[in-house]
Amino acid sequence: MGFDLEKKYVNFGFLLIIIILSGFPLFYSLPEMQINMWDEAIYANNSIEMMKSDNILVVYYDGQPDLFNTKPPLVIWFQSVSMKLFGINEFAVRLPSGLFGLFTVLIVYFFCAVVLKSRITGLFSVLLLITSKGFVGYHVTRTGDLDATLIFWLTFYALLFITMLVKKRDQHNYYLLLISIGVIGGFLTKGVAGFFFLPALILISILFGNHRIYKLKFLYIYAFCTLLICCGYYVIRELLAPGYLEVVINSEIFRIKDVVASWQVRPFDYYFWRIIKNFHPYFYFSPLILIIPFSFKLSSNGFKISVYLFLIIVCYFLLISFPPVKLEWYDAPLYPMMAILIGLTVNKLIELLSNIFKPTFEKQIQKTLIMIAILLVFIYPYRGIIESVKCPERIYILEMDGAYLRYLRNNFSHIKELTVFKIEKHERIYDQVLFYKKAFEQQYDYSIKISSDSSFNNGEYVIATKSNLRSTIINNYNVREINNWKSGTLYKIISKKP
Repeated sequence: MGFDLEKKYVNFGFLLIIIILSGFPLFYSLPEMQINMWDEAIYANNSIEMMKSDNILVVYYDGQPDLFNTKPPLVIWFQSVSMKLFGINEFAVRLPSGLFGLFTVLIVYFFCAVVLKSRITGLFSVLLLITSKGFVGYHVTRTGDLDATLIFWLTFYALLFITMLVKKRDQHNYYLLLISIGVIGGFLTKGVAGFFFLPALILISILFGNHRIYKLKFLYIYAFCTLLICCGYYVIRELLAPGYLEVVINSEIFRIKDVVASWQVRPFDYYFWRIIKNFHPYFYFSPLILIIPFSFKLSSNGFKISVYLFLIIVCYFLLISFPPVKLEWYDAPLYPMMAILIGLTVNKLIELLSNIFKPTFEKQIQKTLIMIAILLVFIYPYRGIIESVKCPERIYILEMDGAYLRYLRNNFSHIKELTVFKIEKHERIYDQVLFYKKAFEQQYDYSIKISSDSSFNNGEYVIATKSNLRSTIINNYNVREINNWKSGTLYKIISKKP
């Protein structure tokens, strides 16, 4: 009884350390930065519309079905619920990403602790993951995008599949059900990208006698149900918003070979160099993963799991490297797998060294010293990742309008009628400032007009964040300058110049 109680305390202690250490990189200063242009702003506006919509299956933009964002609405649902709980703000938009980042961290830890039977490996793998800029960073766990949630589902069903292969056969039906839920979750998050780990899982299913799973009738039942639900969503969405399927085929299927924007075209080795940068310095452990796993018995679960993880990493890397279009966050699902594989490898190396040098102190003391050593090794990378998530001083010019509105609300809250003078060629460049317009009007009784017309009324409060727009105002109107902040200026129109 005493031993079981002690074990529970140790397990709880490890879990508490994991949650605390993960919390700062994932949630620290989460709402401080303004909403980002493009994807985050688009999803945030979709979520505001979803809050008011009776149709939860169709994503809307400006009251019409959105055919620019063709992804299924799972993350939009989460963001809408978050906004209802916490208000329409940056924190609510990003909270689902932070939470699913934390869920991924916990999955990585529990896989190591339960399947690999090593809490030390779990701690090491988690620290690798949460100090990797490819996981904790832009467009992943720190912004209101789809990728943090996608990573969770991909990691969830891939690790469950591996667990199923090394566990007893009588639990296969249970694992297959959870794997199906994971695949559906991935699809409802980001469409076909939710299937991107499946080719690797098919490959490892034929290794080490794993082909026996193809005799399980529930494999086919769950596969059929998964396919039915995913295809069914597309059919229903097409019926509710005609033209949707054609856009999906062009934007998700043909995108593999078609080039939408020339700046998205990168060479085959693009992700190799990104991994070196975002997984620094851990990438340099990579040679060990080709050597150390062979110190396991070839029939052992340790060796099999090492091979499985390696094949998932290689298959996904090739899958995202062959298409000409490459976006910088596509490599993000690799980092949990790489963290576990390197964690497993380093733990085995420590074990081998311990057997060689045979320390004289007790095994429990040895484990405690190893844990302390791991925490000390990660002090510098951990401080680095905390610094990297702080809100930068410099603001991207296309995000300045929204940032300035936020500043004015905090410092000039008595001015509630504003005109944002903004001229852009692409309509989606207005998404970021449009989010703040909707948020402030719905929550704080503001009246905000976004205008490209330089005709203003006397007494009108106008903001401009670009030098040419400020010049237009000054050259044509007598104004009183109310405030300057960064590149933004708030004017009160006095009269039109003769």
